[in-house]
Order: sequence, then structure tokens, then C-alpha cells
Amino acid sequence: MLTQLALLLASAVAAPPPPALLFHFMQIQQVIGGVNGDTTAQAIQLRMRTAGQGQVAGTCLRAFDAQGLNPVVLIVLPSNVSNEAQGAKILIASPSFASHTSPAVVPDFTMANLIPASYLAAGSLTFEDSTGSVLWRVSWGGASYTGPTTGSLTNDPDGEFAPSFPGALPSLSAGSLLFKGGAAAASTSNILDYEFTCSPATFRNNAGTTIAVEFAATAYCTAGITSSGCSASMSGTGSPSLSLASGFVISTANVEGQKDGLYFYAFNGAQANTWGNGSSFQCVVPPVLRAGLMPGSGSNGQCDGSFSKDFNSFWASAPVSKLPVAGGTVWMQAWFRDPFNTSNQTTSLSNALHFTVCP
Repeated sequence: MLTQLALLLASAVAAPPPPALLFHFMQIQQVIGGVNGDTTAQAIQLRMRTAGQGQVAGTCLRAFDAQGLNPVVLIVLPSNVSNEAQGAKILIASPSFASHTSPAVVPDFTMANLIPASYLAAGSLTFEDSTGSVLWRVSWGGASYTGPTTGSLTNDPDGEFAPSFPGALPSLSAGSLLFKGGAAAASTSNILDYEFTCSPATFRNNAGTTIAVEFAATAYCTAGITSSGCSASMSGTGSPSLSLASGFVISTANVEGQKDGLYFYAFNGAQANTWGNGSSFQCVVPPVLRAGLMPGSGSNGQCDGSFSKDFNSFWASAPVSKLPVAGGTVWMQAWFRDPFNTSNQTTSLSNALHFTVCP
């Protein structure tokens, strides 16, 4: 009898865990709701808290609106993954996400549906088992999210994931919403556990391939047509940062030749108000700040003028009154002289850019 009991105990210890335990210990480690304003470029990265959590076939990622309603099934994972080491990642991405990464990402799974753009300001994302039990939840939008904040006790000791992360789900830059804890960490609360990674995010698939999200200042609004038929176009290269002495250059091409100009910017959003009675639009909501007059280049009557300014360098020596907030968004536009323009302003405006400034 004792021998039989010992054998039964030994077999129980040696038996593999039931299937339900082979995917439970998982974090939603990283989420991006869009890249440089493109909300069709989204990605979610899961991370295994313990080894042996790769049996994910049939699990589900679901998004909810600001009231915790109108659920959208982003994907039901169709198969398991092979790398089941502690800390192993599972990358789920939208089809267009690869166009914003270097190298082009190869996700483990492709999202069937996007997180709706209307959910990005405030909402919730859950990782669920096949019965609908919430194994992990991340909510964002602070007090604007009023829906459920609970889940099972598997990955959160009290099953309460609140308070929510105070900001929106990142979509205007190359940054992501990132879980700060280590691979084995359980949830405490979204507000303490998550941070916005202002610098370009990195993601990793289950095979261990790492990719970087590429930053680009996002163009918007329409440039005016100058007296010589020029349409000035802005672009940005590098990474905007308040702690770097250089490395973020705003350029404007197709400017009226030999006409002085400047960049102006603000922190209050976008608009498209007419500029006098010409074809230009003021695309930045005032009050605006000016970055100093720049001399013209090129030839009179031609569209070969240009401007360029390193704003990391500019902000490094600028007074506090001209500095953006770290993690905040800047809207910017170029102004230049155009004395023969038929508007009553004798000036013209480019299109505009917006971008997020890192600490």
C-alpha cells in the first residue's frame, strides 16, 4: 500500500501541468496604438512570466472603449509558439506596422482587427483565455477610462489592475506604452507599472529578432502657393529631445528664393485657418513661439530656397518660456516673406509638422 501511494505521489509530481496553465503567466508588456500618427500601424508584445507558457492557441486579445464597452477582438491566437523560455516574447502586429520598423518586422501573429482610433485616448486591452477569463489588463486614459479594471488573480495578487495609466495610448510618435517590471513581475497597478517610452520603441518576436520603430515628424495641413508657384514642404530627421545637444533637424524645401523666414511652433494642437486672402493656412493653434529669423537662399523668382534648423540645439540654449514639455507634442510651421503674393499678408506659409519631444 505504501509503495503504491509513493508511486502515485511520484507520478503526480512528474506529471506535466494541465493545458490551462501553459499560457496563464503572461504580461502585456508593450503596446503601440500608432506610429507617427499612422493609427493603422499597431503592435502588442506579450512576455512570458515563467517558462513553458507558449501554448497560446485559442487565447484572445480584446480592446474596449473608454466606458469598457464595444469590445473588439483583435486576434484569437491560431497556434502555439516554440520559444517558451521565461521572458520570451510574442509579437502581434498589424499588417502596416512593418513599414515603420527597421528592419521590417516579422510578427508571430497578424492582428485581425485594429484597436479603433477612437479608443486611443481612453480604453482597455485584455489578454484572455479561451473562456474569457482576463489574465492581464492594461487600461489607459486615467479618469477618462470608466470601464472595468479587474481580472483574474493569476497575474495580479488582488485582481485589480487600476488605477489606469494616465495618458493616451501612444500613436503620434515612435514611442510605446511599456511595462516597467522584469519578466517575472506580476501586476500591481497600471499607473505604477507602465510608462511612455518617448524614444523609439524596440519590439522582439518569439524567435528573438529585435526591430526598432522609426521616428518621423508627421506632416499635416496644406502649404500655400507663392507668387512664383512654390509650395514649401517641411520634413524632420533625427529624434527630438530636451536632453540632447543636437540631432533633430527641421528642414523646409521649395521656398521662394532669397526670402527670409522663420519657424513658429506651439503646444495647443492643429488648425487650418486662412492666412489673409491668399492660399496659405495657419496650421498651428496660437499662441505661438518663434525660433528666430533665418536668411533666404536660392534665386529670386525661383522655388530653390530652403531653411534648416536643429531644434535640439535651439532648445538647449533657449529660455524656459520657449521649451516644450518633455513627452509633449509640438506643432510647427514655416513662415517666409513673399512680397508679390496677392494676399494682404505679403508672406506665405508652408505645410506643418507635429512630433513628440522626448526628455
